[in-house]
Order: sequence, then structure tokens, then C-alpha cells
Amino acid sequence: MNERTLDTNEIVRECILEYGRYTLEDRAIADVRDGLKPSQRRILWTMYKMGRGSKAIPVKCASIVGTTLAQVHPHGDQACYDTLINLHWQRYSLISKVGNFGNPNNLIDSGYAAPRYTEARLSEFAERVLDDIEIAPMIKSYTEEHEEPPVLLSRVPLLLINGCSGVAMALSANIPPHNLKEVIEATVHLLDNPDSDTKDLLKFIKGPDYGTGTITSSKQDLLNLYETGLGRVAFVCDYEIEDTARGTKRLVITGLSPGFRKNKFIEDTKVLAEQKLLIAPANDDGSKKSGTRITVEFQDPKIVKDRILPLLRSSNSYQFYCLAGPDRQPKLLGLKLILQKFIEFRRKIESAVLKSELGKVNEREDADRARLAAIDNIKIVIEVLESADTDETAIQSLKNKLSINDAQANVILGLQLRTLMRKLNRSNLLTKIEACVKRRAEINQELNGIDAVVKRRLLEMVRYSDKRGTGLRGGEQDIEDQNNTLYYVGVTQQAKIESFDQLPIKSKAAWNYVDLIGTSGMFVVVSQDNVGQVVRLSYLDKFDSKINQVIGVASEQNKCCVAISKLGSYVAFDPDQRRTKFPIIRTIAEDSLVFACGVNEGDRLLIFGDTATTTLEFDALRITRPNVAPRTIFKRRSITINRVLLIRKDELLVRPNGSEVGSGKIKQDEVVFRIGNQNIIVLQDGRRLQKNQDETLDFLTSGNEVANIVPFSV
Repeated sequence: MNERTLDTNEIVRECILEYGRYTLEDRAIADVRDGLKPSQRRILWTMYKMGRGSKAIPVKCASIVGTTLAQVHPHGDQACYDTLINLHWQRYSLISKVGNFGNPNNLIDSGYAAPRYTEARLSEFAERVLDDIEIAPMIKSYTEEHEEPPVLLSRVPLLLINGCSGVAMALSANIPPHNLKEVIEATVHLLDNPDSDTKDLLKFIKGPDYGTGTITSSKQDLLNLYETGLGRVAFVCDYEIEDTARGTKRLVITGLSPGFRKNKFIEDTKVLAEQKLLIAPANDDGSKKSGTRITVEFQDPKIVKDRILPLLRSSNSYQFYCLAGPDRQPKLLGLKLILQKFIEFRRKIESAVLKSELGKVNEREDADRARLAAIDNIKIVIEVLESADTDETAIQSLKNKLSINDAQANVILGLQLRTLMRKLNRSNLLTKIEACVKRRAEINQELNGIDAVVKRRLLEMVRYSDKRGTGLRGGEQDIEDQNNTLYYVGVTQQAKIESFDQLPIKSKAAWNYVDLIGTSGMFVVVSQDNVGQVVRLSYLDKFDSKINQVIGVASEQNKCCVAISKLGSYVAFDPDQRRTKFPIIRTIAEDSLVFACGVNEGDRLLIFGDTATTTLEFDALRITRPNVAPRTIFKRRSITINRVLLIRKDELLVRPNGSEVGSGKIKQDEVVFRIGNQNIIVLQDGRRLQKNQDETLDFLTSGNEVANIVPFSV
């Protein structure tokens, strides 16, 4: 005998191909006919055999898992239990649970209890999946001791209704769930109009329906997905905006979108709360009664719009792969093909069910006609029974004398004497025979119009449907606050940027800010390397930390931003730049920026050179006209800029004793305070006071010593 020799590559190739085929067909990919993977099908079949229907007493999940593994499913117990849990959490639950099955809708996934603590039984919807199971073909299980159906006779397209996901070798399937009523209506429409295209079917099926979230993809994107079986769908979580008792607002997430990144959402809200951009991070305060309820408390709506809402968006890739055809090969199917395959399957099932019923009707009619013949020929029957020596002889005699078949003769032999009472039973038998004749005609008529039967039994399943849970809104809710909440941005003495939602007047720590502005959305940062950068408040934590030290900041309300270099060049530019980064001044090697700030009409700039005599005052209206090329303030190039002082149009310039000074009389190193409409007074001991302009002047003239006065406007 010649032995076949294989090299290592061929052996590996054959083994991998065999394993890949097994993984595809017997583990990871659902069948287009019943929409179930083998593990799901076997669990449902086992529970059906155990008699655990929707009206039965629930049984321990450990018992279900153990029986399934022992009889039909040769895999691990944990994987089997995971599948059992998943059957409950599907769009239309196939398992009715008792005990802790976890909750995937919580912000932090809650684990489920061990199988010895939980119980389950089939849901009423699952019983419809198992309807007509008596006519299903059976195959031997892996033990060769039990039988299992290769496919369940589901009455609805379960592949679309509950969806399916699985990863096999070189192929993955991901089919989203859909609304039961929509799928049934689309299937009925395709039955009535076989030439309908995908666009027609999408008049009924609006898109995936997870029971939560909102679809934001366009109709064209959905059409491409359902025509080809491949595509992406974008979602957003359901949310509402509530007012709190303390005057803030609360974003409440009432439904999670598919693909929602819970961990990133938790971490990002924690970071924003630490930076005081949020009042409180995400908190899961949902319950069994209220359902999903995840809250984020905030004050500035722009923070939420820029930072939180993007986290609520998600998108999923879908591949409509399933086992199809007589060879059960994995194929990529569009929506119409999936429904066509299911319709073909149900036509065969309904025909088989009707033919099975027709056979039973014929058997009943034959039996009733045999009983009628025995009543009408009772004397002949008695003579045959008296003269016959064996059953075979009696059967043959009855066949010959009454013109009946073997089955009818056996029926007569099994009759009791009371059934031969003519007046009592003859009319009843004639009624039964007439009913059988009528039912046989109806069955033959239904077999000739099998689509009407498929349609009728489909429409019977509409009673298990519910309202669409996944919305179809394309936009987002408007969370803009009309009050335009103000935040404060400060540049520290170490030239770093910090922000806060309330003025820092309560802390006794040393005052650490050389500049302070109020802004509600974005601001401009000017750094020492001559770069301007537009920064949104909500993205402050992502500000480019690699740039050189910050020279100044400008609010979004400023008409212009002025930057002045060490050698006296300056540039004024519009802070509302379209680019996020832009050059400020093209300086020579030894030059650098020394001052940058946002200015408006009526503001003044005091610019100090390297000697006390070189002090210039500029009207901001002259200097703040946006321009591209830098200009030179001083004609003498030997003078360098040491100090720049900005005086707002509504500010006073005073000495520490409260006396007002003219700008031209300020010495190079003299201490002066700017006093605006509202001020933060920083005392020597670190305490801080908030006072208006008159109160600040009174405070200074009373002889109080202060370390700093920071003017700001609200």
C-alpha cells in the first residue's frame, strides 16, 4: 500500500483550511435561515427539550449549560454561559431571566452572577422560533447519542431582527438588529412585489434599531450599506439637558449609542472636572425603574459642545456575512437577498407543515370512514371476528368484504363495542368526515398559494413588536446657553496658562498671575517663539505644551491682538484667525517678543525703553489696526523694549497710595496699579478681595498695602 507523503507546508495548509471551515460553519457565522449561530441554536433546543417554555418554572442556568455541553455542544462552559446571557440581552430577548444577568447599558459594565445563582426559561418570542420544530430534520449530535436540528424553523428573519456578530478566520460578520415590525413589513412587501429594489425596502426598514441611541448617517449611507452588505453607520447617544437646583445644568444620557466608548468617556470627564471645566464628572445614577441615566454637571455649554458631545458619537462597521445556500457557504448578502433567502426558507417550511397536516387529515378521514363502515356493516364485522383465527386473517377478511385498506382494517380491530352503536356515533362520524374533506380542500388551496400562508404567519408575529428605539434624527440638540457663561484665563508668572470658572478670590495662596482675561469660548495665545495659537476653552488641556513660554493672551471679544518685540517691532492682527497656529513677527536672531495682549478702541499702551527718557504712549486705535508686516516703534535701533503697560479705556492708573498719575510721569521701575470697573485686590498676606473701582480707591487711600491689583471686566 502506497502512503501519501506531505511536507510540513501542505499539512499546515490542510489543517488550517479545515479549522477555518469548521470555525466559519460551526461556530462564528449565523445561518441566514434562522439567524442563529450553533451555540445559540443548541441552547434553545436544549431548553425546549427540558420543557422550559415561557410558562414553565425557570431552571438553574448551570443545569442548562451542563445539559447543553453534555448532549449537543462540545465547547467550554464559560463560553456557553456567555451565549446564554447574550440571548437575554438581544434586541428581542429569547431568554427570560431570573437573577443577575448584568446590565450592558450601565456606564460601568456590571458583571453577571455565576450560573449556579441565576435561572432562565424560554421567552414567549423564543417559542415562536421553535414553532413547527416537529417537522425539522434531525442530525446526530457529537456524542452520537442525541439528536439536534441543523436549523430552527424561525417564523421571522431573526438574522436581521436580533443581528449577529462573529469573528472567524479571515472573515468577520457584524449585522445590526432591526425593528421587528419594520422587517416584517419589508418582507411582506417583497412577497407582494418581488421586483422591489433595496430603495423600496428602505421605505419600511429605516435603519438599525438597537432600542437606544440615534442614527446620524445619511439615507445614502444606509442605502449603500443595505445594497452591498458593507458599510458604516454613525450614531449618537440619546441625551437631554436639565436645570439643577443650584443654577447649573446637567447633561443626562438616557440611551447609549452602539460602539459608545465608556472608558474614554469616564476618563475624559474626570480630567475636565479636575481642570474645573466641568462641575462634576460622569455619574451613573440610573436604576431598574428609570433605565439608563448618566449625568454630567456643567456650567459652560461650550465645554460640553466641544468636549462631551464628540464622545457621545460613535460609528460601527457592518459586514452582512452569513451562511447561505444548500452548501452553507459564508456569503456577503444585501438586504434584499437576505429577505429573499428567508422567504424561500419559509415557503419550504410552510409547504412541509401543510403537507404534514394533510397527511394527518387523510389519516383521520380514513380512520373515521373505517369506523363508519364498521357501524354500517356491524353484522359482517361480528362474523369476521367470530370466524377469524388470527389478526392477519381478520384483517384480510375485512379488507375483502368492506373494500378497505390495511390501516382501516386495523382501526376496526381496535374499536370498542360502544363505538359501534349506530344511533349514537354515525352522525358524529359523518360530521368529522365532512370536516376532514373541507380541511383537505383548504390545505390544497393553501399549497397552491403558499405566499399567502407565509404572509399570514408573518403578520401574526407583529404582536411581539415594539416601537423603534433608535432615533433617526440627523442633527443634535442645541445646548447653547444664551447667557454666554464667562470663564477666566490667566497667564502665570512661570508663563503657563490656567483657567477657572470662578474668580480665584478665596484662596490665600500667593497671587500667581501676570495677566487675566474673561472669555466664553476661545482665546489667542502668543508665545515667545513668535507664534500665535487659537485655543478653545474646552480644549485647554490639549494646548500645545511644547511651545515656548506664553507672552500674553487675548480674548475672543478683543478686536485686535498686539505683539511687541524686544527691538521695538510690533504687529497687530485679528484674533479671529482661521488657522489654529500662525506666525506673529519675523524677527531677527537677537530679537524676541516681550509683550502681547488683546486691545480694543480707547485702550492705551505705555512702552518703556532702556532708559527712563524713552517712554512712549500710544493710542490703541492707532496701533490695533490689523496688518501683516511688523512696524517699528522706535527709529533708534539701539533702544530695546523693557516694559509695556496696557491701560484699558475704563481703567485708572494709580500709585499704591491711591493717587492718580499721568502716564508720562511713570518711571521705569515705578510700581503702579491699574484699576478697572471690577478688581481683585491681592493683599500682602495672600488674602484676596473683590471690589469695584470706587471701593478700590477708598481701600488704597485708607493706607492699606496691597501686593497686586488685577482689573477685569464681566
